[in-house]
Amino acid sequence: MVTAENFIQGERPLLRCLSEGPPDAALPVDEILLDSGDLPAALKGALVIASLESHAADHVAQYADHLAQRGAAGLVLLAGPAMSFSRVQLPLYAPVGKPRDGEELRSRLQRRQLEAVRIQLAVERERTAAERERSALFAELITRTDRIRRNGEGPQELLPWLQAKTGAAVVTFMKAEGETPTASTVPRRVVQKVAKGPLQTGTSDENDHYSLLHAVGVTPPHEVLVASRRCRDGTWKPLHREFLMLAAAQIRHLNEQASSHGQLDEETRAVGRALALQQIMRGDIPAARRTLPDLLPDLLKTEWAQIGVLRCAKGEDRRPIRDVVDRALDGRALVVLCPAEPTDVLVLHPRSAPGALADSNNTVEIARTLAPIVSARPERLLGISHPTPWIRAVLGYVMAAQLLERAAVNKNRIAADADDSNLPMAMGLPDWARNWATGVLAKLNGLPEGVRHELVQTATLTIMLGPKQASRLLGTDEPESGGHPHRVTVSHQLTRLEKLLELGNERVDRAVLLLALQLSGLEDTRDHRKRTLREVLHSEKAQAHARRLLDGLTPEQLELLTDFFTLGRAEAARRRGWSTKWITRKRDDIAAAIGRSLSKTSPPWGTYDVLLALVSHPDTTMSADLLPDPAPSCVALLPGVVPSWEAPESDWEAFSPRTASGEDPGASLAS
Repeated sequence: MVTAENFIQGERPLLRCLSEGPPDAALPVDEILLDSGDLPAALKGALVIASLESHAADHVAQYADHLAQRGAAGLVLLAGPAMSFSRVQLPLYAPVGKPRDGEELRSRLQRRQLEAVRIQLAVERERTAAERERSALFAELITRTDRIRRNGEGPQELLPWLQAKTGAAVVTFMKAEGETPTASTVPRRVVQKVAKGPLQTGTSDENDHYSLLHAVGVTPPHEVLVASRRCRDGTWKPLHREFLMLAAAQIRHLNEQASSHGQLDEETRAVGRALALQQIMRGDIPAARRTLPDLLPDLLKTEWAQIGVLRCAKGEDRRPIRDVVDRALDGRALVVLCPAEPTDVLVLHPRSAPGALADSNNTVEIARTLAPIVSARPERLLGISHPTPWIRAVLGYVMAAQLLERAAVNKNRIAADADDSNLPMAMGLPDWARNWATGVLAKLNGLPEGVRHELVQTATLTIMLGPKQASRLLGTDEPESGGHPHRVTVSHQLTRLEKLLELGNERVDRAVLLLALQLSGLEDTRDHRKRTLREVLHSEKAQAHARRLLDGLTPEQLELLTDFFTLGRAEAARRRGWSTKWITRKRDDIAAAIGRSLSKTSPPWGTYDVLLALVSHPDTTMSADLLPDPAPSCVALLPGVVPSWEAPESDWEAFSPRTASGEDPGASLAS
């Protein structure tokens, strides 16, 4: 995303700020426009270059406010005055230097914009490659540690491999007392600080070497793992620092449990399972298969999974519960502490395709096996999802978490999906609906495959779960987020995808985007005709889903739900003479009746599913014109296929109505 900061900062700034106070330079800049009297009506994301007849404060403020109302990101005064301006809604800039005219300045800004985009793409590629390297390195450490234990070997067998993987000149063990190894380049006093505690780590840059030291063991005096590299080879990478710290933990367990062969220690299993969970939630099943062969070799041999969410009692330690569940299921499932919710334990159980004979009793078996664990504490709950492909495990997680509300009112505090009635609309649409989704996402075809995959997966999780939970499920090594990708990072990925597809960030836009992302993962179809969103939402299967979801509501409840989206909460309450607090209670009653949480604190996918159902339902007044349809603007649907049908122009128009007060309809649902 390019912002005004790319033009006003750095060694060669092109613009200077004229606004008083800190400028809002974080606004995205999508295009550079020169005002020659023919500016378009919509200026969202545009940086406008203009030459005004007068630089009087009132004249500049009036012109800038006019641009701000049309969505402009900033105004560049071509003959910029020396004065600054206050009380102006739009960031004001002037050129640095003296360009000949507006066209030359526009050309300079466009070159800088292109340069910034190229840099951002390069950074994205590098980050994706770094994450793959991290996952592969950690997975290999886990499997190699287990192999050494099963062979009855000691931690010394691990040192040459650590040296090769990190590019170190020396990797060795040292103790506080005794003779220093001849290969060591670390002074004795530095070793003693770590060996005698309480510090667990240390560094040294003496003797022309950068050295890292990690304590091996729980109580001092510790044995010390030392890794050194020559100064001329550069300092240690953050990845290698983290890797050596994890290696020290594995070496400690090799020392403590040298007699236990054939099993991974509990800490290593937890690390490996957490890594596999992140890979599965990202849809990177090949990477998960490489992580799990020594932990759960049979887990991913099937194409389908069933996800369970076990919610522990408040303040209860989840780790013993995780171990009990793992033993109860006889090691057949991936049982891991949920990174998104501090009270939950996740169970990912392999199963055959839905409808198969072997699958029919699987849900009953999981519920029966875990029932004694759930009943042991009155606060524990269990939700079990409908079967879902491994590549869509995140959908199963969302479904299972949603079922916890139903489990809370059940006698045995367990709720399971016996059919697909709880799935979102996209999972029950006809096969040809994928053609529409392909058209929506066609603009991503020019991105590198790795960048495209990460962008789509991150955006899908962020729309379904919200930035907070998505950032926890997609763990990376970003230090500012404590091991999770910062929620700003995942939000940026979503914003980037929306801009590439020419969608906004309102709920109507995100409902359409989530539908396209969910449909894009379905199998290809032989029907290659061009499709529109109106066709998808008015299909028989879409209307059947809408009836199944909404037909239990009274006409008054259906009207109230419609008004929430079309009018907004405040206006819907005013027309009924209600307070916003009372109408919010009515909304929550509707949410409980249809099994879709509509509150701000819940994953937002339920709101989007209800919005699509209201448009599809034949008895509501909501029109498909409420939703934008970006697919027809794409050049091609499928390579080499000529569309055999063209949608009418009216189907391509998209708008997002607002109330008279400017409130975003539908935003009230999450208030």
